[in-house]
Order: sequence, then C-alpha cells, then structure tokens
Amino acid sequence: MKARGPWHDYPRALRELLRREPRSLPMVAAKLGWCRARHGLGPRDFFDFELRHRPASTWRDYLSDVPHMRRIMRALHPEQLARLVNDKVLSTERLMERGVPVAPVYVVAGRDTDRHPASGRLPVVNDAAALRRWLEGAPDCLFCKPATGTFGNGVFRAHRDGAHWRVGDISMSAAAFAEHLLAQDDRSGTLVSPELRNHPALAPITADLGLAATRVYTARTHTGIEIFCTIQKVMTTPALADNFHDGTTGHLLCFVDPENGCITHSYGRDPGDQIRLNTYETHALTGAGLTGFRIPYWDDILNLARAATEAMPELPLPGLDISLTPDGPVVLESNAYCFAIAPQLQFGGLRPILKTLIPRLAIDAERRENALRALRSGAPKARRAMH
Repeated sequence: MKARGPWHDYPRALRELLRREPRSLPMVAAKLGWCRARHGLGPRDFFDFELRHRPASTWRDYLSDVPHMRRIMRALHPEQLARLVNDKVLSTERLMERGVPVAPVYVVAGRDTDRHPASGRLPVVNDAAALRRWLEGAPDCLFCKPATGTFGNGVFRAHRDGAHWRVGDISMSAAAFAEHLLAQDDRSGTLVSPELRNHPALAPITADLGLAATRVYTARTHTGIEIFCTIQKVMTTPALADNFHDGTTGHLLCFVDPENGCITHSYGRDPGDQIRLNTYETHALTGAGLTGFRIPYWDDILNLARAATEAMPELPLPGLDISLTPDGPVVLESNAYCFAIAPQLQFGGLRPILKTLIPRLAIDAERRENALRALRSGAPKARRAMH
C-alpha cells in the first residue's frame, strides 16, 4: 500500500518532534515506522489522526486520502458524474434550477461553450467589448474564480477604482480588466461574482479576514438525506480562500456538533510546523473562544445542505461549502472528492463506518459494489497488532 505524502515528510516529522517533544522521539518514530509498514499511512495521516495516542489495533480502520480514499470516492462519484460539481458553472446552474440559494454569479467570462456546454442560466461572455459593457453595471467589489479550480487556486478580487479596476496591486482600465478576465487559463470560464461578506454574528471567529464557509458532509441514503459531518472553516490570516490544505494555510478546522451547531474542537498547525497537528481553544486575532461558539442560523445551514444534496442525486456523499451572509446562507460550491481527513478527525477510522454506510447509499448496484471493492482493496491482512 502506498503511503500518503512524499518521503521527505518523514524527516520533517522527526525534526518537528525533536524540536517540540524530544523525549517522545524514539517511541513515536518506532510507531510511525510500524504504521507505514503495516498500514501504508504516512506521517501526515499518522499525526492528523493522532494515531500515536490511539491503540495500534485501531490503525487499520484509518484510510489515507491518496490513493485509498480517492479510489473509494471515485467509485461512488465516477468522473462523468463528478463533473457536475467539479465545474462550478454546472453545479450553480443545477442548484438555481432547483431553487436552492447559491452565491450569485454576475457573469461567466471566457467559457468555451463548445468544450464546456451549460444550460444557459448564467450569462457567458467571450467578447472583450461585450464584457466591458457588462462590467459597467457590475458591483464595485467582485470575486473571481475559475469554474474548475481547486484549493482556491486562480481566485482573485477586483475593486472598482473610479474608471479603473484594481486587481491586487495592479490598476487597469475597464478594457484591460475585461481582457484580463478573458485571458485566464481555465477555458471552462471564470465566474465573476459580487464579493460576499460574512454575517455579523460570525465576527468573533471570522475577524473580517475573508469569506468563511461551513463544510457539511451529507449522505444520500435509501431512507433520506443524513448529515454526516459538519465543520466550520476559520481563517487566522487574511486570505482569498478558507482552505485548510493540510494545515499549510494557517487556517483552522473547527468541528461542529450537528445537533446544536456548537464548535466542539478545533485543529490547525502551529507556525513552522508542517506535519504535527495541534488543537486550539481561542481565535488568535479576536481572542474569542472557539469551543462552545454556536454557529448562527444553524438549522437553516443544515436545511440548505439537505436541499443541495437533493438537487444533485448523482452524488451520494458530497461535501457542501455554505457561507452565512447577512442575507442568509448560500451554497458556495460542492465537492466530490473531499472525504478523507475531516470525518476521520471527528469520528475515527472510516473503514468500519463506510462498510455499513456504502450499502445504504441511494446508488446503483454497480457503483455500490465498486466502492465496497475499493474499500476492501486497501484492508491490511490479519496480523498481530503492536501494543
């Protein structure tokens, strides 16, 4: 079984341990080596899932993101179906068609509609002069993101500055800004949207650093839609996106009790650490307590997640990013392959959970069997566990 993460994660992990916990280094290094040899879990999995503090007999239940969990999710969400959420134009139009509140899109710039057809609910402009005319009536603050971008790559803000537009530190004319939008690499188009703000009630944990989202993992089963796992993504530095991205962004993952909407525990990485995961009780900038903070309009957020899942029956296990704005919650985007880290931090190893969940999903028999086969393919053989 292939370990998650490059081999240079091993010396990084050992250096961090030597710096932070020198006395624990020999024991943890031995456990890390055994975990890799026996279960194919690399340093990031080992520390993300706090395996050194868990009985070795439970390690077999944990699934690495790549390749194991990715194989399972691709069996459940084949590429031709996952395209619905991998392309933000398609997912936005689908949700609009079903009456599900979404982040508004003013215009889509530079979409090759021959290669990337859509329903036409969102206006698509491929001509610079026409796009410049569209921009004349646009809001003064825009947020632009590629239709098929991931991890916040390619996103940028634009602000009207008199007759010009400012993108980062660059000021450009309206004509140059239109050309800039059309020149983006993603030929599936760039979604140009009004820049959204967080609801004021979130200020203690958002600090006006950027738009934050609640990630809601849902499961579409034969008996209905279940809320599987809920997370509030919290920024600690100004950013264009709230992605956790293995903790390298400095942002936090705050787990939320789905029953009452209160944060239960929060994870992130300390400055200088790239492997070790730590827990946090307060926001570094506001000083506000994280544990116990209740996300406002929680029932509305969950109901929106259920409605979005209902609108996309092709995907039985989506991860939905929902932002709470002053006007209420809206769906920012949906994700098809995002199921490895967060649920296992909250619940423990996913292997036994998926073993019972996959047979209950509302999907065809072939996808169900493919997913169960992928789940079984990474199961370690029986062997005496280390204690």
